[in-house]
Amino acid sequence: AGDKLAITNGHADADGPSHGFADADGPAGDKLAIANGLADTDSPAHGFADADGPTGDTLANANGTADADGPAHGLADADGPAGDKLAITNGHADADGPSHGFADADGPADDKLAIACGPADAGGPAHGLAYADGPAGNKLAIANCPAPTAPPTPRALPTASPTSMAQPAATSPSPMAPPTPTTLPTASPTPMAQPATTSPSPTAPPTPTALPALLRRRREAQPTTTSPSPTAPPTPTAPPTPTVPPTASPTP
Repeated sequence: AGDKLAITNGHADADGPSHGFADADGPAGDKLAIANGLADTDSPAHGFADADGPTGDTLANANGTADADGPAHGLADADGPAGDKLAITNGHADADGPSHGFADADGPADDKLAIACGPADAGGPAHGLAYADGPAGNKLAIANCPAPTAPPTPRALPTASPTSMAQPAATSPSPMAPPTPTTLPTASPTPMAQPATTSPSPTAPPTPTALPALLRRRREAQPTTTSPSPTAPPTPTAPPTPTVPPTASPTP
C-alpha cells in the first residue's frame, strides 16, 4: 500500500513535448515526464496511447522484437503490429530480492521485468505508479528531476556497491604488511656476522706466526745443542801447546 514505481516527475502537461500518466502522489496537474513520441504508423517508436496528448499521439518507447523465449519481454503494444513488443529487459523472478517489476504476461510464470529497488516513498521527490509486487513501502528508485534524464540516477545506486568493493581494497593493503618479513632477512645477516667472527679465529694468523717462532726456536735449539759439538773443534786449538818444543830447544 502506498508503494510507487519511481519515475522522474515532469512538469504539468499543456501541449508541450512532455507527456505522461498522471502522478496520483504529486501535485494536481503534475505529470510523470516521458518523452513524447510520434504517431505510430509502422515506425520504430511505439508506446501506450497518451490520453493527455493529441489524438494518435504515443509515448515513445523503443520497439522490441516479438517475444519468443528471448531476453526481451514487454507488455503488448496495442498500437503496433501484431505480436510487437515494447522491449524491456527481462529480470529474474521476484523473491524478496532487489529486482522487482510488473508481472510479464508474455514471459515464464512468475517472471518479472527487472527494475532496481529504491527506498520507500514518503513525501520525497520520487513519485510513481503503485507497485503491487514489492514489500510494503518499497519503491523502484528513479530520482526526481525536471528532465527525464534522471533515470541514470538509479545507476548511482549500483555504484554504491563498488564502494563496498573499495573496502576489501582497504583491507588488502593491510595484508601488504608482509614486508615485515623483510626483517627476517635482516636478522639472517646478523648470524652471518657470527660465522664471520668465528672465521678469523680459525684463520688465527698469529698461530702461523707461531710456526716460524717454533722454527726459530728449533733452529736456535739445534745450534745450541749442536753448536757445542762443532765448537769442540776449537778445543783442538790446544795444539798451540806444542809450541813448548821450541822451549825445549834451549835446554840442549
